[in-house]
Amino acid sequence: MLLILAFQPSARRWRAVNGAMIARARRAGRLYLRSPYLIIIALPLLPFEAANWMVPLDYWILTLPPRFIVTSVVVAAMIWASGSIILGERAHVLPSFAAAFANFGNVLVVDLALFAAVLLLFTVIALPVGVYLFVRWWFATQAVMLLDKPSAQALSFSSSIVRGSWWWTAGQLTALLMVGAIAWVLIALVSAQLGDASRGLLTYAWTALALPYATIFQTILFYERLERAEQVAPTPILV
Repeated sequence: MLLILAFQPSARRWRAVNGAMIARARRAGRLYLRSPYLIIIALPLLPFEAANWMVPLDYWILTLPPRFIVTSVVVAAMIWASGSIILGERAHVLPSFAAAFANFGNVLVVDLALFAAVLLLFTVIALPVGVYLFVRWWFATQAVMLLDKPSAQALSFSSSIVRGSWWWTAGQLTALLMVGAIAWVLIALVSAQLGDASRGLLTYAWTALALPYATIFQTILFYERLERAEQVAPTPILV
């Protein structure tokens, strides 16, 4: 009986967290469906995604630097557009790219820091450090694009709004990655019978469709963290 009573608050808390995440996912979905033009922002990724299955491995490795740069610009532009959409403003493709290029230096430094954290995941000893840093810095690009913070301040700011809720943030990130991983496996199974060109186009189609939603979801989380940290309190938009 005592075990049941002790478990009830945890169960209620779990249901509340789960319900909040579902509501957040639905809100992101509604915003996503209202902004189909966000898919256009992903167009620069087409050559890289289409070539994934059509070029030798050594050539693919040689294209990593331009791929990294283009992806950084695309994600930064999508974050800018997502921020506008969440705050009830209309986002446009060209201004979103203009904002990304204007902040390119800071975005690149932040992305390199996140990439360094990812590299640590492939080492046994430093794996916990990589996970810890990646979660702490997860909102750094939002801080650059939406709050106009320099790279070092953006990394520090992301750490500050994650502080005290690291496990919560890690849980949200894990859920997002799990959904993406499941979808990726399904796409791999479907595309196994296709030619290399068709497989590359299918991979790009998935990226173009999924990236805007994931970015909107992450940016919603960013504003929630800001509100909880009493840094910024954007006007809530009922969607």
